[in-house]
Amino acid sequence: MTVLIDTNVVLDVLLGRALFATQSAKVLFLSEKAMIDGYISASAATDIFYVARKEFQDKDKAYEAMEKLFQAVKVAAVDSETIDGALELRWNDFEDCVQFVAARGLDAKYIVTRDMSGFNDSEIVPITPAEFLNVLKYGENEL
Repeated sequence: MTVLIDTNVVLDVLLGRALFATQSAKVLFLSEKAMIDGYISASAATDIFYVARKEFQDKDKAYEAMEKLFQAVKVAAVDSETIDGALELRWNDFEDCVQFVAARGLDAKYIVTRDMSGFNDSEIVPITPAEFLNVLKYGENEL
């Protein structure tokens, strides 16, 4: 199953956001173990690095985090066709629109996100990490 993992889910793990990190880490674990085909968009990669470097205040630590991330996920292309598709849709949040168009290009079944409202117009099902794990039947102690 192919899923696009939204920026906020990755940042939950990298930044250790207490309320969300455990379930988000499980999603990344499933991708790392090839139990799902987990992707982030190329544009999300730059955003993730920017936030991580700012939070860590350490360029090398940010690069190490990215290298570890790329052991778990693949990268969905964001090219001129993706941007054109997002521009045509004219969603309120352009970043979410780009994420959606990238996911559509992958034929993703889900967009795993905590920003459900950002994908109100999505024909791809937005799903929280907790809901996604439930769909896959992975309980709290199974991973």
